[in-house]
Amino acid sequence: MRKLRRLRPSPALVISAIALFAAIGGVAVALPGYNSVKSDDIKNNNVKSVDLKNNNVKGTDIRESSLGTVPNANHANTADRATDVFAANVDSSGNLLGSIPGGVTSLRVSEGIYRVNFPHAVAGCLIFSAFGSNNAEINPGSTGVIPATGEDPNRVAVATFNNAGAVADRDFYVQMTCP
Repeated sequence: MRKLRRLRPSPALVISAIALFAAIGGVAVALPGYNSVKSDDIKNNNVKSVDLKNNNVKGTDIRESSLGTVPNANHANTADRATDVFAANVDSSGNLLGSIPGGVTSLRVSEGIYRVNFPHAVAGCLIFSAFGSNNAEINPGSTGVIPATGEDPNRVAVATFNNAGAVADRDFYVQMTCP
C-alpha cells in the first residue's frame, strides 16, 4: 500500500496542472440552448452581413431610409402614367366584334380596306395587326396598318390580303400600344 501513496499526486501538483491548462487553453462560456443568441448577447453595431443567413432578414427588420434607389427604378420615379393599350377585333364586314377600352369604332371602306378609330391619337404609338378574331382562327395571308395623317389623328387604316397577296375581306385584330 505504501507504493500506491507514492504515485498519488500532491494537492499542489493538481492545482498547478489545472492552472496551466486554463492559462494555455483559455476559458470559454457557452450560450444556453441551440440558436438562442439574444440581443443583449451581441455588442451593438457588431453583426455583419456574413453573420446572417441568406434571405433570412425580413422587410420589417430593415430601416427603409437606409436603402438607396433600386438601380433600374429611375423610370418609375419619372413615369406619369402607365402605358395605354387599345385593341379591336373586326370582322370581314367591318363590324366591331369587341374592343379594349370602349369608344373604338370600325368601318369597311372597300374590299379588304378598313378604318379603325381609337379614343387616343395614334402618333407615336406602336401598332400591330393580325388575321383572326375572337370567333375565328388565324388564317394565312397578311395585314397592313397605316396610321392616319391629317384628317383624323385617332384613325388607322387596315388592309387585309389573302395568301396569294390580293386584297380580300378578312377578319382581323389590331392593337395599339402608346407610351
